[in-house]
Amino acid sequence: GEHAWIARDVAWTKDSPRPKYLFPEGVRRGGGALFTAFHEGSGAGLVIVEDVLSAYRIAKDTDLDAVAAQGTSLDRDALVRISEHRGPIFTWLDPDRYGQIGAAAIRRQLGNMGVDVRNVVSEMDPKLHEPHEIREALET
Repeated sequence: GEHAWIARDVAWTKDSPRPKYLFPEGVRRGGGALFTAFHEGSGAGLVIVEDVLSAYRIAKDTDLDAVAAQGTSLDRDALVRISEHRGPIFTWLDPDRYGQIGAAAIRRQLGNMGVDVRNVVSEMDPKLHEPHEIREALET
Protein backbone atom coordinates (compact mmCIF):
# COMPACT_ATOMS: atom_id res chain seq x y z
CA GLY A 1 0.00 0.00 0.00
CA GLU A 2 0.88 3.65 0.05
CA HIS A 3 2.87 5.15 2.91
CA ALA A 4 2.97 8.75 4.06
CA TRP A 5 4.00 10.69 7.12
CA ILE A 6 2.14 13.05 9.40
CA ALA A 7 3.99 15.28 11.87
CA ARG A 8 2.56 17.00 14.94
CA ASP A 9 3.91 20.28 16.23
CA VAL A 10 4.59 19.36 19.87
CA ALA A 11 4.70 23.05 20.88
CA TRP A 12 1.32 23.80 19.27
CA THR A 13 -1.35 25.55 21.35
CA LYS A 14 -4.78 26.86 20.39
CA ASP A 15 -3.17 30.30 20.04
CA SER A 16 -0.45 29.13 17.63
CA PRO A 17 -0.45 30.70 14.17
CA ARG A 18 0.90 27.49 12.61
CA PRO A 19 -1.00 24.24 12.01
CA LYS A 20 -1.10 21.50 14.63
CA TYR A 21 -0.41 18.78 12.04
CA LEU A 22 1.87 18.86 9.00
CA PHE A 23 1.24 16.65 6.00
CA PRO A 24 3.36 15.77 2.96
CA GLU A 25 2.49 17.32 -0.37
CA GLY A 26 -0.63 15.68 -1.81
CA VAL A 27 -1.98 14.63 1.60
CA ARG A 28 -4.47 16.92 3.28
CA ARG A 29 -6.32 17.24 6.53
CA GLY A 30 -9.59 15.35 6.34
CA GLY A 31 -8.10 12.73 4.04
CA GLY A 32 -7.62 10.34 6.94
CA ALA A 33 -4.55 8.32 7.84
CA LEU A 34 -5.25 4.58 7.75
CA PHE A 35 -3.65 2.26 10.27
CA THR A 36 -4.01 -1.43 9.49
CA ALA A 37 -4.27 -3.94 12.31
CA PHE A 38 -0.83 -5.32 13.15
CA HIS A 39 -1.72 -9.00 13.43
CA GLU A 40 -3.74 -11.81 11.92
CA GLY A 41 -7.42 -11.00 11.67
CA SER A 42 -6.67 -7.59 10.20
CA GLY A 43 -9.56 -5.92 8.47
CA ALA A 44 -12.35 -7.20 10.72
CA GLY A 45 -13.75 -3.67 10.89
CA LEU A 46 -12.72 -0.05 11.06
CA VAL A 47 -12.72 2.70 13.72
CA ILE A 48 -12.64 6.42 12.89
CA VAL A 49 -10.83 8.47 15.54
CA GLU A 50 -9.47 12.01 15.75
CA ASP A 51 -5.74 11.45 16.19
CA VAL A 52 -2.86 9.30 14.99
CA LEU A 53 -1.95 7.84 18.40
CA SER A 54 -5.53 6.67 19.00
CA ALA A 55 -5.61 5.07 15.54
CA TYR A 56 -2.28 3.37 16.20
CA ARG A 57 -3.48 1.98 19.56
CA ILE A 58 -6.70 0.60 18.07
CA ALA A 59 -4.85 -1.07 15.20
CA LYS A 60 -2.23 -2.45 17.60
CA ASP A 61 -4.60 -3.67 20.34
CA THR A 62 -7.52 -5.04 18.29
CA ASP A 63 -8.15 -6.82 15.00
CA LEU A 64 -9.70 -3.61 13.62
CA ASP A 65 -8.24 -1.06 11.22
CA ALA A 66 -8.40 2.60 12.22
CA VAL A 67 -8.54 5.95 10.44
CA ALA A 68 -7.14 9.09 12.07
CA ALA A 69 -9.29 11.95 10.78
CA GLN A 70 -6.90 14.56 12.22
CA GLY A 71 -9.92 16.44 13.44
CA THR A 72 -13.66 15.84 13.43
CA SER A 73 -14.39 15.55 9.72
CA LEU A 74 -13.31 13.56 6.68
CA ASP A 75 -13.31 14.57 3.04
CA ARG A 76 -15.36 12.78 0.39
CA ASP A 77 -12.44 10.66 -0.87
CA ALA A 78 -11.79 9.31 2.63
CA LEU A 79 -15.50 8.64 3.17
CA VAL A 80 -15.68 6.69 -0.10
CA ARG A 81 -12.65 4.58 0.88
CA ILE A 82 -14.19 3.92 4.30
CA SER A 83 -17.56 2.99 2.74
CA GLU A 84 -15.80 0.21 0.81
CA HIS A 85 -14.32 -1.33 3.96
CA ARG A 86 -15.68 -4.68 5.11
CA GLY A 87 -16.81 -5.32 8.65
CA PRO A 88 -18.38 -3.03 11.24
CA ILE A 89 -17.48 0.66 11.23
CA PHE A 90 -17.33 2.82 14.35
CA THR A 91 -16.79 6.48 15.15
CA TRP A 92 -14.89 7.15 18.39
CA LEU A 93 -14.34 10.89 18.57
CA ASP A 94 -13.91 13.11 21.61
CA PRO A 95 -16.91 13.25 23.97
CA ASP A 96 -17.07 17.05 23.80
CA ARG A 97 -19.67 18.93 21.77
CA TYR A 98 -17.45 19.31 18.68
CA GLY A 99 -16.34 15.69 18.70
CA GLN A 100 -19.91 14.42 18.89
CA ILE A 101 -21.16 16.86 16.23
CA GLY A 102 -18.34 15.59 14.00
CA ALA A 103 -19.12 11.95 14.78
CA ALA A 104 -22.80 12.50 13.92
CA ALA A 105 -21.84 14.19 10.64
CA ILE A 106 -19.51 11.33 9.66
CA ARG A 107 -22.21 8.75 10.52
CA ARG A 108 -24.77 10.71 8.50
CA GLN A 109 -22.44 11.01 5.48
CA LEU A 110 -21.57 7.31 5.56
CA GLY A 111 -25.22 6.46 6.17
CA ASN A 112 -26.07 8.29 2.94
CA MET A 113 -23.65 5.86 1.26
CA GLY A 114 -25.53 2.89 2.74
CA VAL A 115 -23.04 2.26 5.56
CA ASP A 116 -24.16 1.57 9.13
CA VAL A 117 -21.82 3.23 11.64
CA ARG A 118 -21.89 2.76 15.40
CA ASN A 119 -20.75 5.49 17.78
CA VAL A 120 -18.47 4.90 20.77
CA VAL A 121 -18.21 7.56 23.46
CA SER A 122 -15.78 7.47 26.37
CA GLU A 123 -14.40 10.05 28.76
CA MET A 124 -10.88 9.66 27.33
CA ASP A 125 -9.25 9.34 23.91
CA PRO A 126 -8.76 5.71 22.83
CA LYS A 127 -4.98 6.19 23.14
CA LEU A 128 -5.39 6.65 26.92
CA HIS A 129 -7.34 3.41 27.46
CA GLU A 130 -5.91 0.04 28.39
CA PRO A 131 -6.01 -2.57 25.59
CA HIS A 132 -8.83 -4.54 27.23
CA GLU A 133 -10.90 -1.33 27.59
CA ILE A 134 -10.48 -0.57 23.88
CA ARG A 135 -11.55 -4.12 22.95
CA GLU A 136 -14.57 -3.98 25.30
CA ALA A 137 -15.72 -0.61 23.90
CA LEU A 138 -15.60 -2.02 20.34
CA GLU A 139 -17.24 -5.40 20.94
CA THR A 140 -19.73 -6.09 18.20
